[in-house]
Amino acid sequence: MKSSIRSRVLRVSAWTAGALVFFVLALVVATNVLLRTAWLRGEISSQPEAMVMDWNGARSTLPGRVSLDALTLRIRDSNMELQAVLEGVEIRFSIRDLLRRRFHATRVRVGRVTFRLRELMKNEDATPARLANYPQIEGWPGPPVLGEFPPIPPEEDPWRIVVDGLTIARLEEIWIDSCRWTGNGRVEGSFEVFPGQRARIGPARLEVATGEVRRGDAIVVARTTGSVRCEIPSFDTKVFTGNDVWKLLSGGASLSGSFGGPAFLGAEVGGARFSGGEGAIRVQVDLKDGSGTAVVRLTSRDVKARTATKTIRGTVVADVRVSGVDFKKGEASLAGTSVVLSDVAVADSGKVDAWAATFHARTGRFNLDDGSVDARMEGRIRDARPIVALMPPGLAKWAAGLLHLEDLEARCHITAAPSRFAIEALTVSSGNFSLDGYYRETGAVGRGRLHVKKGIFSVRFPI
Repeated sequence: MKSSIRSRVLRVSAWTAGALVFFVLALVVATNVLLRTAWLRGEISSQPEAMVMDWNGARSTLPGRVSLDALTLRIRDSNMELQAVLEGVEIRFSIRDLLRRRFHATRVRVGRVTFRLRELMKNEDATPARLANYPQIEGWPGPPVLGEFPPIPPEEDPWRIVVDGLTIARLEEIWIDSCRWTGNGRVEGSFEVFPGQRARIGPARLEVATGEVRRGDAIVVARTTGSVRCEIPSFDTKVFTGNDVWKLLSGGASLSGSFGGPAFLGAEVGGARFSGGEGAIRVQVDLKDGSGTAVVRLTSRDVKARTATKTIRGTVVADVRVSGVDFKKGEASLAGTSVVLSDVAVADSGKVDAWAATFHARTGRFNLDDGSVDARMEGRIRDARPIVALMPPGLAKWAAGLLHLEDLEARCHITAAPSRFAIEALTVSSGNFSLDGYYRETGAVGRGRLHVKKGIFSVRFPI
């Protein structure tokens, strides 16, 4: 009797095990078939004008596990377009969640990734020069212009994508608008996307082993090292669009590298063209819910700034302290920032003279939306040689006495924005010498006036 019962139990166990093996094999086969059909691609990318996911080299050896040679994801909304290309992908996912139109990856390992993002711009801003520095996105050749695409109707039952335990062994490219980083970084983190409704990023961390930042063809920073961390809690994508997500950002950065010089600025600062200026840079950022602080320490040696009429050479050491960073208000304070100039000359050629100056920002405001600066500076100037260099011919004998002036006090109000630069309320004094004036430049057109007084002498002249 016992033998008969044991035999039945064994037969049931064998049948159960066989059924389980058959089910697993059937599930693996079905998964492989499904990965190779156009149906799954079409189901995930049901709104190709908004999101497209494609892959190749897909295979599955166990239920809930998929390997891909390459995976491409493209997403577009009314503010931006992005593309991520992943190679050597290993995914573990929840089969049960698929029944709820929820792709939940519990573990993702990726060998190599490149990432590109471009904000949509106004039609008048989409110039050939600007577009030449923007990333290309396969399938959406551009130009990335606002209003070019009709509003995308919300999907009634979109797929929710949840990725936990993401590890990228080698991040090789991050290209956002005209700024492009290439190098070797490692990423760990998570994210969630519910198209047209909600999104979440992080916690995530990027460790940079080496890299280079360019703006167009100009090198901004080379040999970058350090780390970046970020977290954006779940948010309504219809409420927080474009750069509004910065208002929610928590995280920070600690990065350093070799500064490539200010040539990447083009003619955006005072209409000047820059060259030289190689040095070092270090950046420290700490943010919580869109607010925090940043410190940038920069050394730029032998900078050359050429305007329509002058060439200015020198070395710049800047300690930029950005306190009260507030993305909700779109501003930050620059109070406490210091700039040291050395080995400066105002000339078209010749040896650089050892002139120097130190300036500090008493007050300063940095606009986070347009990058404009409004600061009141004060400092000390070693001597009056730059003032003499600015004076017109015919005043050499009178101005020669200014060369003996040393340790001058200076104050000014500086405003700077793209294609606009101004120095207002400029005052320089030492003993019975004083200078006041202004200089304003829009695009490549500049004008200003100085009033110089020394004892009984007084002269006004344009610059």
